[in-house]
Amino acid sequence: MDINEKINLLAEAMDVLPEELHEDDDLTTNENWDSLSKLAFLSLLQSKCSKRITPKDMSAVVKVSDALKLMEP
Repeated sequence: MDINEKINLLAEAMDVLPEELHEDDDLTTNENWDSLSKLAFLSLLQSKCSKRITPKDMSAVVKVSDALKLMEP
């Protein structure tokens, strides 16, 4: 999966346009990064990337780049 596909998945989970997300963006200050978008993101990770993410992994997601790293194989 390339960077654009990863950004698209995160944007889908957050219900924003992919163009609104940049790797160095801080998610903790983004109003669209709420509990529902985090659940949507986890669901997408499980279905698209076949990954299981721990609560510790999720708590480490501060920037968009952190979320993208979780999508790596």
